[in-house]
Amino acid sequence: TVTVTFADHDTEDVIITNSIPGTGNISTEEGVLGGVTAEGLDELAKEQNQDIVLTVKEEEKNTEDVEHNAIDTAAGDKTVEFLDITLKDKNSGALITGVLSKVLEIAVPFDDDGKSNVTVYRYHDSAVNTFTMLDSKPADAEIRTDGTFFVDGENNKVYIYTNQFSTYAIGYTMLSTTYTVTYNGNGATSGDVPADSNSPYISGSTVTVLGNTGNLAKTGYAFVGW
Repeated sequence: TVTVTFADHDTEDVIITNSIPGTGNISTEEGVLGGVTAEGLDELAKEQNQDIVLTVKEEEKNTEDVEHNAIDTAAGDKTVEFLDITLKDKNSGALITGVLSKVLEIAVPFDDDGKSNVTVYRYHDSAVNTFTMLDSKPADAEIRTDGTFFVDGENNKVYIYTNQFSTYAIGYTMLSTTYTVTYNGNGATSGDVPADSNSPYISGSTVTVLGNTGNLAKTGYAFVGW
């Protein structure tokens, strides 16, 4: 807010107050994804001379949604979590569309435990964009590149670098729990323990217990089973 005062000896003081826009905010309305942060939002707001609001919401997969289906197809067999990421003018509520002059760094909570092949997707201008994974966070705002992302497993976050806003998704492959089957000779004096060529097994698999294929023997004992 800027206040300007004019005064002279013959007139009363006239005070003109003007609110100058230029603040970036992250929506806290009901239903938004918590824990989201954004770098570059204030700078963008000041540059555009408007108050802007970033909103990030989780979306359930909608099989009748063209954008969801297109991303799902691009992701193949991956599990996909959809996000609706939008920018709005705080005062009018109008969506801010098109390509922005600045690339924002949007940090979204994401637990990568048990997940591999993490990828970020965006549907924009009737096409799916597959983002490029970075080895580290960009050290400076000037080198942020639209269409890239970084997975911070230590802090359970995905950093998305973008200057376009619409439907996003994080895709990943769930790691399968596996189990190795081994046999114990239990003090055998001769022979070899069996080796299961099908091991390791994925959780839920059926395992056939092998017989005494290595002719295990122990003096004074008879083999009766495992």
